[in-house]
Amino acid sequence: ELAEDGEGYILRTVAAGVGRDAVVRDIEYLRDHWERVVSAHTQATPPARLHEEANPVIQTLRDSAGFGVARVVFDDAAKLEDARAFCRRLAPELAESLELHSEDVPLFRVHEVEEQIDEALAATVDLSSGGTIIIDETAALCAIDVNTGGHSASGGFEETALGTNLE
Repeated sequence: ELAEDGEGYILRTVAAGVGRDAVVRDIEYLRDHWERVVSAHTQATPPARLHEEANPVIQTLRDSAGFGVARVVFDDAAKLEDARAFCRRLAPELAESLELHSEDVPLFRVHEVEEQIDEALAATVDLSSGGTIIIDETAALCAIDVNTGGHSASGGFEETALGTNLE
């Protein structure tokens, strides 16, 4: 019922449970964007770029706006203002949760982001049982080895292997 003649929309699963107002805002945003693309087309000399995907910050906000985000912290005032402008237009409920990092210690250091990235990309993942997962990627295959690490459950080898594999 919200589509005008010649329009069609695909709603992603992220739209489940959102209110009508949010859908209307998205449609208005898409219509405005489409008008800018059509206008650029009429004024452009080929080859010309008519559309460019939003920057990663805006993409993340757009894709995460419906997931109950409590807080988004920026370490760049200009990016924060861009994000606020976007949110005021498309996700006003998210605009209030945007804030600027004001501590002297860099944001990534405060939250140990680089260490977490290194850990996530490591070839070896430690398990709480003492076992490990080793991931080795080559051109031909990706091998994943689950090791018990010498841990033994009271039920014997099979019980230990099952427990480690489940973990």
